[in-house]
Amino acid sequence: MLNEDWFKKQGKFIQKMRKRKFPNDTQTRFAARIGVGVTTIRNLEAGKGGVAWETVVKALDILGMKNQLDALFVEPPEIKIKSGESW
Repeated sequence: MLNEDWFKKQGKFIQKMRKRKFPNDTQTRFAARIGVGVTTIRNLEAGKGGVAWETVVKALDILGMKNQLDALFVEPPEIKIKSGESW
């Protein structure tokens, strides 16, 4: 189960990636890149709840990490079991 520490860790990771990709960006400037308010970015980077899924996806896209998110949503191949075989 996810807990508060997990969200904080992910928020810090997003903050680290923002600072790496856009070293001169403040939270305010990064918020403008995404099209949200600075409070939303503060909440995202602090790992607080209530940040919209769309905002998270936009942040990951701008940080060049959306492909990692896309990889989570690949449907696994179908496993076919022949009659009489057990899994």
